[in-house]
Amino acid sequence: MSQICLIAAIAKNGVIGNKGKLPFSCPDDLAHFKRTTLGGVCIFGSATYEGLPVRPLPGRVNVVITRDPIFASETVLVFSSLSTVVMTECVRLYPEKTIFICGGASVYERALSLNLPDRLILSQVCSEPEGDVDFPKLDYSRWRPVSTVPHDGFSIETWDRVK
Repeated sequence: MSQICLIAAIAKNGVIGNKGKLPFSCPDDLAHFKRTTLGGVCIFGSATYEGLPVRPLPGRVNVVITRDPIFASETVLVFSSLSTVVMTECVRLYPEKTIFICGGASVYERALSLNLPDRLILSQVCSEPEGDVDFPKLDYSRWRPVSTVPHDGFSIETWDRVK
């Protein structure tokens, strides 16, 4: 069965977005995101997807969650909401691929409320930029730390769900 990972880059002040863009510049973290998600299924909210510099992301199955009834694309799967049904469908279609929940905040919040992710991959960025979107509050008692890998300007924390 597919592993479901939530992947995010979070500033020290919890900010993950500003006016539809990343609120910080961290090219090494973007390279980490690419390496990690390549070959997987990436699930985005529509605003996050629209903010990508390249659409669809190459080398990945792109899934967009949107309430916009006219959003259509020949290159991505489109669903009206993130649910266990959507995740079941992604797992059914791509059983050998890791599924990555890639944001934005409402998609992260919904995934966490449904207990979907098995793993969190959180890039903790060493800056405190201004922003208009924050990462949802996490109950870390439901997660166990696996690793922390320091990098210049950020660290990558991996957490697994407590079973």
